[in-house]
Amino acid sequence: MGQIKVRPMGPGALQNALLMERKGDLEEARKIYESILTEKPNNRQAYTQLKNIYKRLGDYRSAAELINNWLEHSPHDLQQRVELGEILFTSGNKKEAGEVWNNFIVQYGQNSSAYRMLIHTYSRMGLADKMQEMVRMGRKRFNDPAFMALDLGNYYQARQNSAKAVSEFLIYAEYNPKQLKLINDKILIMSDDIENVKIIESSLKMHMDRTPDIVHSLLSSLYFKIGNYQQSLDHQFLIADDQSARLNRLNHFANSLRKERQFDLAILTYQTILANIRSLPGKIDSKKLGQILLGLGRVYEDQIHPHKFNNSLILNEINNAFFNSQFTLQTTISTDALEQAVSMYNTILDDLQSTSFSPQAHFRLGEIQFKILMDIDGAYAAYTAALSTNPGLELSFKIHSRLEDILIAEGKIEEGQLYLQNLPISLKNKYKNEIAVKSIQIGLYNGKIDSTLKILDDLLVNMVPSDNQFNDFMELQAIININYTDGDDSNKEAFRHYLTGEMLLKQNKLSEAVLIFSTIRKDQYSTSIAKLASIREIFTLLQMNQFDEAMIRLNRLLASDAGDTGLVLA
Repeated sequence: MGQIKVRPMGPGALQNALLMERKGDLEEARKIYESILTEKPNNRQAYTQLKNIYKRLGDYRSAAELINNWLEHSPHDLQQRVELGEILFTSGNKKEAGEVWNNFIVQYGQNSSAYRMLIHTYSRMGLADKMQEMVRMGRKRFNDPAFMALDLGNYYQARQNSAKAVSEFLIYAEYNPKQLKLINDKILIMSDDIENVKIIESSLKMHMDRTPDIVHSLLSSLYFKIGNYQQSLDHQFLIADDQSARLNRLNHFANSLRKERQFDLAILTYQTILANIRSLPGKIDSKKLGQILLGLGRVYEDQIHPHKFNNSLILNEINNAFFNSQFTLQTTISTDALEQAVSMYNTILDDLQSTSFSPQAHFRLGEIQFKILMDIDGAYAAYTAALSTNPGLELSFKIHSRLEDILIAEGKIEEGQLYLQNLPISLKNKYKNEIAVKSIQIGLYNGKIDSTLKILDDLLVNMVPSDNQFNDFMELQAIININYTDGDDSNKEAFRHYLTGEMLLKQNKLSEAVLIFSTIRKDQYSTSIAKLASIREIFTLLQMNQFDEAMIRLNRLLASDAGDTGLVLA
């Protein structure tokens, strides 16, 4: 016997109809929904489900009739009135659909929402002409030139009509200036397609007379993205905004140029900013001026930072915290750039009142003078000035660490030990291991190897592998034990000579250090430290730009018993 289907009209009728839909029995579901609406014509869920079934079945006549019936008891359901026109249009009754939509606007057109609903319907249906006409009517009726501009721009963008999209986006930006970034992002996304770039550029320029500042801003972003930095900067200069906004904008733009390594243009931008500031004395607070000068200083720093050799794969022993000479190659450093960087930072020190940037400015000046110019006196003055401006704990430790390095560089080993002992308690507590590194270095440079090893052993007893510098301490312990504690008198003497060479590197006495290392290589070649001395000699020669001589030493190392190490160096 066939199964008999029933359509109960009780509370479970709607659930039953939904179940039939899920099973794909649309005809049975339709009958249940129709029965529900006969008894309860205001049941929106039954109405919506039945309408969707009619549309899925292509029964547009029944769908239109259903909507008309619904509107009899819900006459102000605006969405259904709009959809009625859509159903009629889809079924081929375009004239009747037009009458429905026209009557809709006549009756409800005083509300902008009615226009939006109809415009979105036209957009979804691809009725571009009707959509544009409705937008023009809405702009006139509501006296809003930017009415639906963003929506219309999105419509054109989705359909690859870049010129019209740009036009609408510009209208939106003109009347919604706080949303300029949104429009900028949209235009840059459009420019991902290289074929759109010329179209966007031309479209923007066509609107230059109407919204010059907006167009200059958007063109600047476009040119920056495609790497035309000069034109990008030209348009930045043409934007006319108030002094404060212009200062912030150009400062941000100059920093972006620096990150792109467009140093000349970044410098030009900063110089333009400073010229504007000088023409308005007293109107820019010192903190903003400090930001600008620091930005300009960073441009010069980026040009003068020397290349650093990464020797971490050579030997751990010479790359730990105790023997970590900064091997640098300074062939590309411009003397003019160095002098201008120092001049800029001195401007900060001379012109600014104490601000949150002052300690950082002093410290950065000290870094240039100490690490690059090797101006000990100038570096000392900068570091001590930085300390006097109450820096934070982290910066304070960096400054004290550099002052300790200066004492070592000057050969004042005993004073260096005393300086460490007198550091503030707060630094000793937080940077215990880092300070221990400095203290052990001084002990080694001072020739106190045995007592230093005892200090090192005591430290390691209380450390765990996760502690800072644990590996460095372990490596140093092994170096001392292999080359000194377990060695004979000749090994001990060679190790002392090696430590002298390391101290000379700290003092930037490169030629003297090379002499020490080469003496160990030639006269004490059988000692355990000779290999490290050879490697140190090669890298010091490289730092001195003596490449040919370094290559000769490297070839000798390759031919020696330490040839494997030489291969790594090569």
